[in-house]
Amino acid sequence: MHYHIFKNAGTTIEWVLANNFRRKFARLDGKDRFFIITQNELLELLKSRPDIHAISTHTLFPPKPNIDGLHIHDLVLVRHPLDRLMSMYDFYHRANDKSDPLGEAARKLEPEKFFAFLIQKYPHLINNAQVNYLNGGRKIPRDPDLQRAIRVIEQFSIVGTADLFDMFMVSAEYALSPYFGALDFSYLPQNVAVGRSPELSSRLEILKEKCGLQFYERLRKLNKLDLELNDFVTKELCRRFERIPDHERRMMDFKNRCSRQAKDLVPAR
Repeated sequence: MHYHIFKNAGTTIEWVLANNFRRKFARLDGKDRFFIITQNELLELLKSRPDIHAISTHTLFPPKPNIDGLHIHDLVLVRHPLDRLMSMYDFYHRANDKSDPLGEAARKLEPEKFFAFLIQKYPHLINNAQVNYLNGGRKIPRDPDLQRAIRVIEQFSIVGTADLFDMFMVSAEYALSPYFGALDFSYLPQNVAVGRSPELSSRLEILKEKCGLQFYERLRKLNKLDLELNDFVTKELCRRFERIPDHERRMMDFKNRCSRQAKDLVPAR
């Protein structure tokens, strides 16, 4: 079960799951980004499709359901919140859906004004959105909600951050292969903005330049809990990864497989 937080590299994870599980993979989502899937709807899907081995969903909130006779391995990826906000802006800026008010705003507004629009009209999308998601997505989080989010994270089978994506994928391969057989989670990045810098620090500097230091600091304050969550998950991922036998060798092998995938895309001359 992949809990897909919007703009957290989840499209690449879906691509990997679809490649590995083929017809046994399913997406479970509502009619729009605000629609919430219930655990009963998940159960109905599993009853109607007993062949399913992997599911990805934007709109079913953790924790994972407790269903008799079913063992669920849950995965989630978090992201530096300011990097995530800029990725969200880029996504909506290039979107073609003219009925979406967020896309319409992003196409008209520069980043600072777009984020100010979110603060005014959609505060749950810009104020500690990931802590909010892990608390059920129903309110603007407060300090106690961070501890609840951390407790939820600790119960996940596999956790990671977008900045340590390869480490997350190697951890997922290792954790899931005993249950599903040999898995290959090497990947080609999906839904990545053209010209995106590979370095987080560079992307944050670009955001600071576009928004100005004062507004950038305002965004940091609005995402204080998400920043702390990202730090916690980074440490948790590293702790779990280092417990994997031969983790350095596994990482090298994984990177080689990713490189081969990229080379296969290059046309022969």
